[in-house]
Amino acid sequence: MAGLVFANAELRRGGLVEQMDSWRRSVEAARQEQGLELISWDVVRQTRGTRTSGATFAEELEQHDGARVDIIGFMVPIYQFREVSEFLLLPLPIECYFCEEPPMREVMHVRMRDGETANLVNEPVMVNGLFNLQEEAGSDYFYKIEDALWGPGQPDSDVTRMEVPMEHRLHEPVEEMREQLREAPERETAPEE
Repeated sequence: MAGLVFANAELRRGGLVEQMDSWRRSVEAARQEQGLELISWDVVRQTRGTRTSGATFAEELEQHDGARVDIIGFMVPIYQFREVSEFLLLPLPIECYFCEEPPMREVMHVRMRDGETANLVNEPVMVNGLFNLQEEAGSDYFYKIEDALWGPGQPDSDVTRMEVPMEHRLHEPVEEMREQLREAPERETAPEE
């Protein structure tokens, strides 16, 4: 019986991953039809490396280093989820960075423009900011987006505030937890289209 429950949960989770990936891709396609050039998560996922070794980036991604870029993704809290000045951007939504540990190559650190804040939302968002690659060993993130602004991924669409369960609100990114994440091996992601 336990095996059936586990298999059913995994099938639902797999379906949800496909649904969220498809949602983000459809928002990206709509924005690209409007003439926007977006950073592609498929190119981002070509990054190789670890915090210990540093990162190696695809040439197509390196061309954007230091430039203002647009990218569509899902917001993930770091320290708080209301009126944040920084958050993580991922290709798929997760509730808690410290519980679910996404592959490092899929995590972008976003710092808002001075004086700007954001409330985290459930829908895909578009982030615009200065894109910086972090290839040196020991970096907490491979990618940083500074001086960022954000908005709904789909223009003129409503967004809903992200509700983070209490057990995830209590996480403190203490140094030993950061060290565990720093040394966590990269996991493979869902197959790319």
